[in-house]
Amino acid sequence: MSGLRNRRKKKTDTADSKKNNMPEQPMLLLFHTIQDKIRHIPGTQNKLLVKMVTRSLVATIMFIIAGLILNAGHIVVGGVIFLLQVMVFKELLDVRYAVNKEKGIPYFRTVVWMWFAVACVYSFANPDLLNLPFHEFDVLQSTYTILQFQLGAAQIHEWISFSLYVMTFCFTVLSLKKGHFEYQMQQLAWTMLSIILVTMQSKGVILNVYNGLFWVVFPATLVIVNDVMAYFCGVAMGRKIYKGPFLPDLSPNKTWEGFAGAGIFTVLAGWYLPMIWGSNKYMICSFNDWNQNGENCAIPRVFVPEEFEIWQLSLFYDEGTALPKFTASEMQLHGMCLAVFASCIAPFGGFFASAIKRAYGIKDFGVLFPGHGGFTDRLDCQFIMGFCTNIHYHTFIVPRVIGFASVLAAIGSMDRSDDLNQIILSAKSRLSAL
Repeated sequence: MSGLRNRRKKKTDTADSKKNNMPEQPMLLLFHTIQDKIRHIPGTQNKLLVKMVTRSLVATIMFIIAGLILNAGHIVVGGVIFLLQVMVFKELLDVRYAVNKEKGIPYFRTVVWMWFAVACVYSFANPDLLNLPFHEFDVLQSTYTILQFQLGAAQIHEWISFSLYVMTFCFTVLSLKKGHFEYQMQQLAWTMLSIILVTMQSKGVILNVYNGLFWVVFPATLVIVNDVMAYFCGVAMGRKIYKGPFLPDLSPNKTWEGFAGAGIFTVLAGWYLPMIWGSNKYMICSFNDWNQNGENCAIPRVFVPEEFEIWQLSLFYDEGTALPKFTASEMQLHGMCLAVFASCIAPFGGFFASAIKRAYGIKDFGVLFPGHGGFTDRLDCQFIMGFCTNIHYHTFIVPRVIGFASVLAAIGSMDRSDDLNQIILSAKSRLSAL
């Protein structure tokens, strides 16, 4: 018996030794070296200062990388956002990953990733979405004869998605193992919640890319401004005006002064950033317009300055009296609305992430970015902000339209000549207006 204990202890010691001897991630190694150098500089023994320098340095590198990605073009940006949502999903799964329980569950991790793959195929392999970056490929616009049925790309995609769903569902049921039912159900519920939070929101962000890079960079910048200014306003004025707690159970370090100050600076950013970026055609033109016309693409009307009457003051003026006016682009007004969302609603993504970390006793979701945590720590507010931007864009700026592949599929299924003639007339009318 003692020999068995010794062997187990020896295995544990060997595993710990291997873990301790594992090579450190290059980025972590670099920043730990930098931190050591900083600590030896006179006056930098303060932990807060070391932390701020580390976070600032990592943030600078992240901004440089983000700039290079943006410069690479719309398709690259969309691809990177897709990879980011994969990494966020992985980190969320790892929170509940209990190796000791899953060792006896065959293919359980495979099942989890199969559900994620089904969600990705349904959401991102949609011909209407793929047609945005790959509209020159005929495969997305053609009709195919399968078993004497005329099927368009949209119909084939829907059938493939459903088939994968059925296969995954059956495989999930077959993988259930006696003695682990409760844990498996809990993990599957967590998986479904993660898929909803990550895939649904990231699809909106990817759609923003093809509306114009501005619709990705602008909301992301609002969240960053809000996050940074909440920290500095909290450090400068925290609990000096109002000493009451701000969500003490979820984020005890947050203060009302930081929340209010960040809101003011974010609204200012929402007003001025469209003025700064509104003349950058690479940012504001849609993917198709930029690809076809380059610098000659048309500036969207929402970025064109115009005069607005301050109609709210009509109560204080006699009827027929000219109201005061101001000149601004419509986007500046939309920007302020999005800034309010970034200040009041988007932080709830961070509060939810904090609740998860407290529930499972972890400090960060990952260690890839020293001082910043993992992908989820950096994107907890970004996905909901990007999702809101997509809904706002298609509700108040440009109505959402049916994708080209779906239009072709609908036309292919029509059998009334009157409907087809009406479509031809509408198409000719639109062509003449271009």
